[in-house]
Amino acid sequence: MVQAAAEAEAWEAIACSSTRQFMRNIFKQKHPLLLIDLPPFASANYREFRAAASWAKETSKALMVVSVEKGRAVDEVWARELGVWTYLSEMTLQKDWELMFREARQALARQAMAYLDSSAQTS
Repeated sequence: MVQAAAEAEAWEAIACSSTRQFMRNIFKQKHPLLLIDLPPFASANYREFRAAASWAKETSKALMVVSVEKGRAVDEVWARELGVWTYLSEMTLQKDWELMFREARQALARQAMAYLDSSAQTS
């Protein structure tokens, strides 16, 4: 559903099934948007995904979205402290994901305009 929503909004989606694949992708390519779908807290690789998200935030200038199937306050606090662009919980409809991808494109456009404005002022 998320990949279909990304493609419906003209994003090229790269789905990574492991944190290793995710980190390798970030290292090899620059991505404008990163979506980390945290597994449930009881999952064996929950902490691994959180660590990968923290590493990605430190090494990438991409907008970052953290989503969780069932929201917990501690996950939201962690994501916001990390500085993610948005935190999403319990997103179940493709149209909601499509809206998020549209909003991300607009946020990236605003970032680019702000950068161009600041570059023009320093010239």
